[in-house]
Amino acid sequence: MKRAVAGMDIAKRVFQLHRVEMESGEIVSVQLKRGKFLEHFANRQPY
Repeated sequence: MKRAVAGMDIAKRVFQLHRVEMESGEIVSVQLKRGKFLEHFANRQPY
């Protein structure tokens, strides 16, 4: 089973999402508005 590491900083209007790409070790940061947060995870490919 593949695992993903993610961290999230929550605020009133914007969430800052940080995740580690397991293949490369690269840290990816994404800024998401509250309304797009669930849509972001619903559209990701399953691990």
